[in-house]
Amino acid sequence: MDKGKLITKIIFGEEEISKVKFPVDEETKKSFEIAWDIWENFERQIRKPIRAMIAKKIYDMLKEKIENEESFQNYKIINKGFLDGRKLGHLLFFPDVWLLNNEDEPILSYSLEYDIKDYYDISYGIIKKNKNIPFRGYNPTKFKELLEIQKKLENIDFESSEEYLVWKWFKEPYGGMWQLEFYEKVIIEGVNKVASYYVNELKSLIEQTQDDIDNFIEKYKKEKGLL
Repeated sequence: MDKGKLITKIIFGEEEISKVKFPVDEETKKSFEIAWDIWENFERQIRKPIRAMIAKKIYDMLKEKIENEESFQNYKIINKGFLDGRKLGHLLFFPDVWLLNNEDEPILSYSLEYDIKDYYDISYGIIKKNKNIPFRGYNPTKFKELLEIQKKLENIDFESSEEYLVWKWFKEPYGGMWQLEFYEKVIIEGVNKVASYYVNELKSLIEQTQDDIDNFIEKYKKEKGLL
Protein backbone atom coordinates (compact mmCIF):
# COMPACT_ATOMS: atom_id res chain seq x y z
CA MET A 1 0.00 0.00 0.00
CA ASP A 2 1.14 3.55 -0.74
CA LYS A 3 2.64 5.11 2.41
CA GLY A 4 0.39 8.14 2.18
CA LYS A 5 -2.68 5.94 1.94
CA LEU A 6 -1.41 3.79 4.81
CA ILE A 7 -1.08 6.82 7.08
CA THR A 8 -4.58 7.97 6.19
CA LYS A 9 -5.88 4.45 6.78
CA ILE A 10 -4.25 4.20 10.22
CA ILE A 11 -5.65 7.54 11.37
CA PHE A 12 -9.04 7.70 9.67
CA GLY A 13 -9.80 4.13 8.62
CA GLU A 14 -9.93 5.12 4.94
CA GLU A 15 -7.19 5.19 2.29
CA GLU A 16 -8.40 8.46 0.76
CA ILE A 17 -9.08 11.57 2.82
CA SER A 18 -11.95 12.39 0.47
CA LYS A 19 -13.74 9.27 1.69
CA VAL A 20 -13.56 10.22 5.37
CA LYS A 21 -16.87 11.28 6.86
CA PHE A 22 -16.51 14.41 8.95
CA PRO A 23 -17.03 15.00 11.81
CA VAL A 24 -15.13 11.97 13.06
CA ASP A 25 -15.61 10.08 16.33
CA GLU A 26 -13.54 10.65 19.47
CA GLU A 27 -11.20 7.69 18.84
CA THR A 28 -10.32 8.97 15.35
CA LYS A 29 -9.78 12.46 16.77
CA LYS A 30 -7.29 11.03 19.29
CA SER A 31 -5.47 9.11 16.53
CA PHE A 32 -5.16 12.34 14.55
CA GLU A 33 -3.80 14.22 17.58
CA ILE A 34 -1.22 11.49 18.26
CA ALA A 35 -0.07 11.57 14.62
CA TRP A 36 0.14 15.37 14.77
CA ASP A 37 2.26 15.26 17.96
CA ILE A 38 4.62 12.72 16.41
CA TRP A 39 5.07 14.87 13.30
CA GLU A 40 5.53 18.08 15.29
CA ASN A 41 8.04 16.65 17.78
CA PHE A 42 9.88 14.01 15.76
CA GLU A 43 12.88 16.19 14.93
CA ARG A 44 13.26 17.72 18.39
CA GLN A 45 12.59 14.59 20.44
CA ILE A 46 14.10 11.84 18.29
CA ARG A 47 16.24 12.81 15.29
CA LYS A 48 18.23 15.66 16.86
CA PRO A 49 19.01 13.72 20.08
CA ILE A 50 20.25 10.81 17.95
CA ARG A 51 22.61 13.13 16.05
CA ALA A 52 23.79 14.63 19.36
CA MET A 53 24.53 11.13 20.67
CA ILE A 54 26.70 10.44 17.63
CA ALA A 55 28.63 13.70 18.15
CA LYS A 56 29.26 12.85 21.82
CA LYS A 57 30.34 9.30 20.98
CA ILE A 58 32.79 10.56 18.31
CA TYR A 59 34.30 12.91 20.90
CA ASP A 60 34.50 10.15 23.52
CA MET A 61 36.13 7.72 21.07
CA LEU A 62 38.81 10.26 20.16
CA LYS A 63 39.48 10.95 23.86
CA GLU A 64 39.80 7.20 24.43
CA LYS A 65 42.42 7.04 21.69
CA ILE A 66 44.44 9.71 23.49
CA GLU A 67 44.16 7.82 26.77
CA ASN A 68 44.69 4.27 25.51
CA GLU A 69 46.61 4.19 22.21
CA GLU A 70 50.33 4.89 22.14
CA SER A 71 50.23 6.56 18.71
CA PHE A 72 47.77 9.17 20.02
CA GLN A 73 49.15 9.77 23.53
CA ASN A 74 50.59 13.15 22.57
CA TYR A 75 47.32 14.33 20.98
CA LYS A 76 44.95 16.99 22.27
CA ILE A 77 41.25 17.47 21.51
CA ILE A 78 39.37 20.77 21.62
CA ASN A 79 35.62 21.19 21.27
CA LYS A 80 34.67 24.37 19.40
CA GLY A 81 30.89 24.09 19.23
CA PHE A 82 30.90 20.55 17.83
CA LEU A 83 29.18 18.97 20.84
CA ASP A 84 26.57 21.74 20.85
CA GLY A 85 25.70 21.27 17.19
CA ARG A 86 26.52 24.87 16.30
CA LYS A 87 26.71 26.03 12.70
CA LEU A 88 30.36 25.48 11.71
CA GLY A 89 30.96 23.91 15.13
CA HIS A 90 34.03 21.70 14.99
CA LEU A 91 36.51 19.54 16.87
CA LEU A 92 40.26 20.05 16.77
CA PHE A 93 42.37 16.88 17.10
CA PHE A 94 46.14 17.30 16.86
CA PRO A 95 49.58 16.34 18.26
CA ASP A 96 50.73 18.81 20.90
CA VAL A 97 54.02 19.34 19.02
CA TRP A 98 52.00 21.23 16.41
CA LEU A 99 51.43 24.04 18.92
CA LEU A 100 53.63 27.13 18.64
CA ASN A 101 54.97 28.51 21.94
CA ASN A 102 52.15 28.58 24.51
CA GLU A 103 49.27 29.01 22.08
CA ASP A 104 46.08 27.03 22.71
CA GLU A 105 45.49 26.06 19.08
CA PRO A 106 47.93 24.82 16.42
CA ILE A 107 48.38 26.38 12.99
CA LEU A 108 47.01 23.15 11.48
CA SER A 109 44.74 20.54 13.02
CA TYR A 110 42.62 17.57 12.06
CA SER A 111 38.99 18.55 12.33
CA LEU A 112 35.39 17.40 12.07
CA GLU A 113 32.85 20.15 11.37
CA TYR A 114 29.09 20.62 11.06
CA ASP A 115 28.16 22.91 8.20
CA ILE A 116 24.59 23.45 9.44
CA LYS A 117 23.43 23.91 13.03
CA ASP A 118 21.80 21.06 14.97
CA TYR A 119 24.34 18.46 13.80
CA TYR A 120 23.71 18.46 10.04
CA ASP A 121 26.15 18.08 7.11
CA ILE A 122 29.41 16.88 8.63
CA SER A 123 32.82 17.04 6.96
CA TYR A 124 36.40 16.35 8.02
CA GLY A 125 39.85 17.49 7.04
CA ILE A 126 42.88 19.55 8.05
CA ILE A 127 41.85 22.99 9.24
CA LYS A 128 44.04 26.10 9.33
CA LYS A 129 44.27 28.32 12.40
CA ASN A 130 42.66 31.01 10.29
CA LYS A 131 42.40 31.72 6.57
CA ASN A 132 45.79 33.49 6.55
CA ILE A 133 47.81 31.11 8.78
CA PRO A 134 49.97 29.20 7.96
CA PHE A 135 49.35 30.47 4.41
CA ARG A 136 46.91 32.69 2.57
CA GLY A 137 44.52 31.39 -0.09
CA TYR A 138 43.75 27.90 -1.29
CA ASN A 139 47.25 26.66 -2.12
CA PRO A 140 50.34 26.81 0.14
CA THR A 141 52.67 27.71 -2.72
CA LYS A 142 55.89 27.92 -0.65
CA PHE A 143 55.29 24.80 1.47
CA LYS A 144 56.17 21.65 -0.46
CA GLU A 145 54.90 19.21 2.19
CA LEU A 146 51.45 20.80 2.25
CA LEU A 147 51.19 20.93 -1.53
CA GLU A 148 52.03 17.23 -1.65
CA ILE A 149 49.18 16.50 0.77
CA GLN A 150 46.73 18.41 -1.42
CA LYS A 151 47.93 16.65 -4.56
CA LYS A 152 47.79 13.19 -2.95
CA LEU A 153 44.31 13.63 -1.49
CA GLU A 154 42.63 15.26 -4.47
CA ASN A 155 42.56 11.80 -6.05
CA ILE A 156 40.17 10.64 -3.32
CA ASP A 157 37.85 13.65 -3.55
CA PHE A 158 39.37 15.97 -0.96
CA GLU A 159 39.04 19.67 -1.76
CA SER A 160 40.85 22.80 -0.56
CA SER A 161 39.51 26.11 0.75
CA GLU A 162 40.73 29.24 2.50
CA GLU A 163 39.87 27.66 5.86
CA TYR A 164 41.04 24.11 5.14
CA LEU A 165 44.24 22.68 3.70
CA VAL A 166 42.02 19.75 2.64
CA TRP A 167 38.47 18.76 3.49
CA LYS A 168 35.83 16.25 2.44
CA TRP A 169 32.19 15.44 3.13
CA PHE A 170 31.58 12.09 4.78
CA LYS A 171 29.80 9.76 2.36
CA GLU A 172 26.03 9.51 2.55
CA PRO A 173 24.02 8.79 4.57
CA TYR A 174 26.69 9.62 7.18
CA GLY A 175 27.46 13.07 5.80
CA GLY A 176 24.10 14.80 5.65
CA MET A 177 22.31 13.02 8.50
CA TRP A 178 19.03 13.96 6.82
CA GLN A 179 17.99 10.61 5.38
CA LEU A 180 15.98 7.76 6.87
CA GLU A 181 18.94 5.47 6.03
CA PHE A 182 21.14 7.27 8.57
CA TYR A 183 18.71 6.76 11.45
CA GLU A 184 18.13 3.15 10.41
CA LYS A 185 21.88 2.55 10.67
CA VAL A 186 21.90 3.94 14.21
CA ILE A 187 18.83 1.91 15.21
CA ILE A 188 20.04 -1.35 13.62
CA GLU A 189 23.84 -1.13 14.05
CA GLY A 190 24.06 0.97 17.21
CA VAL A 191 25.65 4.29 18.17
CA ASN A 192 29.14 2.83 18.65
CA LYS A 193 29.36 1.33 15.17
CA VAL A 194 28.04 4.44 13.43
CA ALA A 195 30.37 6.74 15.39
CA SER A 196 33.28 4.40 14.59
CA TYR A 197 32.80 5.14 10.89
CA TYR A 198 33.66 8.83 11.41
CA VAL A 199 36.58 8.06 13.71
CA ASN A 200 38.03 5.50 11.30
CA GLU A 201 37.81 7.90 8.35
CA LEU A 202 39.61 10.56 10.39
CA LYS A 203 42.23 8.01 11.46
CA SER A 204 42.83 7.11 7.81
CA LEU A 205 43.44 10.78 7.01
CA ILE A 206 45.89 11.03 9.91
CA GLU A 207 47.82 7.97 8.73
CA GLN A 208 48.15 9.47 5.24
CA THR A 209 49.26 12.94 6.30
CA GLN A 210 50.80 13.19 9.76
CA ASP A 211 54.41 12.59 8.71
CA ASP A 212 54.20 15.34 6.08
CA ILE A 213 52.63 17.77 8.54
CA ASP A 214 55.21 16.90 11.23
CA ASN A 215 57.96 17.80 8.75
CA PHE A 216 56.20 21.02 7.80
CA ILE A 217 55.69 22.06 11.43
CA GLU A 218 59.37 21.48 12.22
CA LYS A 219 60.46 23.62 9.24
CA TYR A 220 57.89 26.30 10.10
CA LYS A 221 59.15 26.52 13.68
CA LYS A 222 62.76 26.83 12.48
CA GLU A 223 61.75 29.56 10.04
CA LYS A 224 60.02 31.47 12.85
CA GLY A 225 62.94 30.96 15.26
CA LEU A 226 60.93 28.73 17.58
CA LEU A 227 63.39 25.80 17.65
